[in-house]
Amino acid sequence: MSVGNVHLVSIDRKMSSHQRIHQQKKVEGIANISLNMADEIVYTRVNTRPTIADHSGSCQSVNGRSFSSSTSSNSATTNTITTLSRSISSPPCRKSSTPIMSAQYHRNLESYATTTNNNNLGSCHTLCRGNGISDKSNMCEHKQTRCIEISRNVLDSDTFDHRAQRRHINERNSSDLMVENKSTFENVCGNCSLIGCARSLFPIIDWLPKYSIKSDLLPDLISGITISILHIPQGIAYSLLAGLGPVNGLYVSFFPVLIYVLMGTSPHISIGTFAIASIMLNNIAMKMGAQNGPIDSLSSNSIIEIGNNVNLTSNLNQPFMNESLIEDGTTANVIIPLQTIEVLTSVGLLCGFIQLAMGFLRLGSLSLILSEYLVSAFSTAIAFHVATSQFVQILGFENLPRTGSGPFKLIRTWIIMYEHANMTNLNSIIFSFFMILILFTFKEWIEPMLKKRNSFPIPIDLLMVIFAILLSWLFKFNQTFDIQVVKHVPTGLPKPTVPRLDLMPAVFVDSLILSIVCFAVSLSLAKIFAKKHGYRVDPNQELVALGSANVFSSFFLSYPCSAALSRSTLQEKVGGRTQIAGLVSCAIILTVLLLLAPFLYHLPKCALSCIILVALKSMFMQIKDLPTFWRISKLDGTVWFVTFSSVIILDIDLGLIIGISISIFSLLIRLAIPRMNWLGQFATTEIYAEIDAYRDLSSYPGLKIVRFGSPLFYLNVEVFKDRIMAEFPSNIGIDLENCDAAKETLSHEKRALIIDLSGVSFIDKPGIDALVEVIRSLQEQEIITCLATCPYHIVDSLHRAHFSNALRIYHFLAECIPQYMTL
Repeated sequence: MSVGNVHLVSIDRKMSSHQRIHQQKKVEGIANISLNMADEIVYTRVNTRPTIADHSGSCQSVNGRSFSSSTSSNSATTNTITTLSRSISSPPCRKSSTPIMSAQYHRNLESYATTTNNNNLGSCHTLCRGNGISDKSNMCEHKQTRCIEISRNVLDSDTFDHRAQRRHINERNSSDLMVENKSTFENVCGNCSLIGCARSLFPIIDWLPKYSIKSDLLPDLISGITISILHIPQGIAYSLLAGLGPVNGLYVSFFPVLIYVLMGTSPHISIGTFAIASIMLNNIAMKMGAQNGPIDSLSSNSIIEIGNNVNLTSNLNQPFMNESLIEDGTTANVIIPLQTIEVLTSVGLLCGFIQLAMGFLRLGSLSLILSEYLVSAFSTAIAFHVATSQFVQILGFENLPRTGSGPFKLIRTWIIMYEHANMTNLNSIIFSFFMILILFTFKEWIEPMLKKRNSFPIPIDLLMVIFAILLSWLFKFNQTFDIQVVKHVPTGLPKPTVPRLDLMPAVFVDSLILSIVCFAVSLSLAKIFAKKHGYRVDPNQELVALGSANVFSSFFLSYPCSAALSRSTLQEKVGGRTQIAGLVSCAIILTVLLLLAPFLYHLPKCALSCIILVALKSMFMQIKDLPTFWRISKLDGTVWFVTFSSVIILDIDLGLIIGISISIFSLLIRLAIPRMNWLGQFATTEIYAEIDAYRDLSSYPGLKIVRFGSPLFYLNVEVFKDRIMAEFPSNIGIDLENCDAAKETLSHEKRALIIDLSGVSFIDKPGIDALVEVIRSLQEQEIITCLATCPYHIVDSLHRAHFSNALRIYHFLAECIPQYMTL
């Protein structure tokens, strides 16, 4: 049954012969496409020029298909209606010398115009933007305007099912399911052969043989050298931020990178130290009551008890007990307070195990739990924690009371710093001020100007580190000005040491949060570069790569690693092609560890704090995201503000847990309060839109159309039923037998309801029960209900639930309306 026509109109101006040939080809392509969509296509040409004799009764052809023409004219225009037949066996016809113009056929028309006489040719400016015509003044000049109208029959549901060969539910036999299960198994397990497993776990096997030394080696060398220059100051600074010595940050910049080169899928991200991970690790160490210092040394308050048999009671805060031999032959049980490096290596090992388990279980999509606005709020609040910890060094405080961890930690730190303001070091403040001024000035003004002339970045951070070391060595900052310096840095690589397994239960929750945060940050950066350069990143393999890197490096006094935005962006900008750049940076860092570590002795700690503080600028600027999120969605803005406030007021781990919880709660609110819109028709078209959004929409008497734009499941079934029944109040309380007027009003005012389910992504049993309940309630009021534009999986679910076969389900909204107009 034909319900309506789809019209397509194109208007052209005076063109060159080349442009006309191009437009002719567009018409030929449209004819080919359209013949596959309908039985009959009608082209209508409206020509404002006088009638041309060649057009009357002539025969034209487009792409080998024949046209038969008939002509009718009036005083103003000549309309040539050409019917295109499917038959291609007609005699060859002479091509028209007059070009036929057309717009590209596509389904999503922004606007269209149907022109039949000279009076409405002025409305031809409402055209499909795909024509590429923007000059409206030229479009509406009638003597230079030619239009083509294309119309086709709209198929009804039965005809569409027949022609498209709709598959029935029972057609999905066991063989189809076996194919699907096999595909799923292959996606999970990959190729089960030894070579297939190796290629899956080590992507370097695939890309290294394709490596082009001629085109890729030089960019990777430059990128690796540049990244290593940034690795060194960041590794030292972020290691101090985590509560460790400077050398541990260099270990994190070396060992995890080696593993990621072998197993990672992104050629552009730079693995190593990360500010957010460092401050979270410092928080975990403080929560465990750990103290800074090397494992093999005794702290000043170590307890030594001498005897042949000494029983000591230990707890998690002081669990490390070492039995050593004293000179007189007796043994001593030495109790050493828990060290920070012990806690963080255990956290690194546990984070690696968690990430490996998530990778092998194909849980890479869990990173989506950290939405963009949640990460923005969390990282902005983290910036305040990081900055506060760095102000301790910049202001020159020594031996400040430890605030511990827990709620109001940041606020307590500010209070302690205020109470000990008389302990500040003016020399450290002055030196830090000039360091920050130089760094900020260079990065904000000088560096952008230099980038216009030279793409190779100037390593200002490393230059300032070298400058600070030289000044400290020449003027003896530590002795003369009482400015704290890094002092001893071990040379060489550490011996493999097994992390403490007994600490894992106590740090499991913190390690789980940290592993998800590090993975989410790394994956988001990898996806950004993958989208830019057109390659694919496997989230599950990224989990395996990061987990393996953390497990391996935890045996070498390293803490959990992550990708960093500044280094990854720099690696991509300077032209890095593959992870060979990571190997180059590892070689340079290894040289520093073996040869240059003693030169870091005189490095002022406040200089490293200045580098970190200036690098936090971009994180502080994320506070501008709040107005944007608030304008887009009040729920998103609320999640941002609650997460930010929780991390600031409570603590990092508690704030993140609250942020994730409120983010999930906001998602449930969106699902529980769905979008339901009542639709109206735009006159003389088949366009149905929301009545609340448009003024000039009409509705049929006795017919209501509602669009449900959410999954229909147990959370929102009550809202679904209430909103529909509110439009169709029950007859209870009205005596219809004694009130003819009320009976006539209720029976004729609303006769039918069409439920548009095109926006329903899934439906469960409570949702189906709600549909049945609504339909039965409306049937009692003699109101007919039908479903329209149901996706196939929704129809599948309805049939499997033995939904009423008497209820008609239509594929198209346009076809079911005439059915109810005749009621």
